[in-house]
Amino acid sequence: MAEDGNNNPPQDPPPTTPAPAAAPAPGPDVTAQLAQAQETIKATTNAFRAQVRTVNPDLPETAFAGDDVASIQKGIESARAVIDHAAKYAADHPATAAAPASPPGAGVTRQPAPMPGNVHGSGRIGAALARGDSVTTATGGEPKE
Repeated sequence: MAEDGNNNPPQDPPPTTPAPAAAPAPGPDVTAQLAQAQETIKATTNAFRAQVRTVNPDLPETAFAGDDVASIQKGIESARAVIDHAAKYAADHPATAAAPASPPGAGVTRQPAPMPGNVHGSGRIGAALARGDSVTTATGGEPKE
């Protein structure tokens, strides 16, 4: 071969490789073995899922999602990481993690003691205010909104 115009030595054309022969179609025995192996894998995965569910009843159902053992393990590790993070946060921030304390008597409707029948007018109001009742309760009226 002759040199090209740039003083480069001649190059040989790339070798040609024959196309690979088509793979033969699997026989009925191979297909049956493959189906059996897939069923075994599915049964093993379901058994594993049931076992780890028994051992980890505190984890949500989504932790056990997956079509194979590796994805189930990854889901369990992820759920455990969330639980561990929440526990650590609760330990590090006890004031925000605990429910707020309710004051004594919260949620209870207080009923005032009955007024003596012989106290009327401003005396009734004065007695109620001295006891700590509201003005509307002291006068027998309903609270206005």
